[in-house]
Amino acid sequence: MEAPAAAASAVDCEGLVALAQGLARIPSQIPHEGTIAEFLAAEMRKLGCYDEVILQPVVEGRPNVIGIIRGSSNGQPSSSTATWTPERPAATGLGTRTTRR
Repeated sequence: MEAPAAAASAVDCEGLVALAQGLARIPSQIPHEGTIAEFLAAEMRKLGCYDEVILQPVVEGRPNVIGIIRGSSNGQPSSSTATWTPERPAATGLGTRTTRR
């Protein structure tokens, strides 16, 4: 099985829809993204795959959500970090997600 197909087969479609529905139900207009950040942090913790989930205060009511997965590569410590940062994109009003290695 190719990597994209393997990844797709691992997706919990019902869980993904429930997550999207939960997100859509939370008012999160700028500058009131705190509730949605708390929701995302709780969902990340429920997954159990993150070693650490942090709500990083940036501006009052607008925290970043950071998920850290620690591991090793060739015996050297490494980590992956996924962040959700509320920003002011031009037309969408959506936050951004970045993954760093």
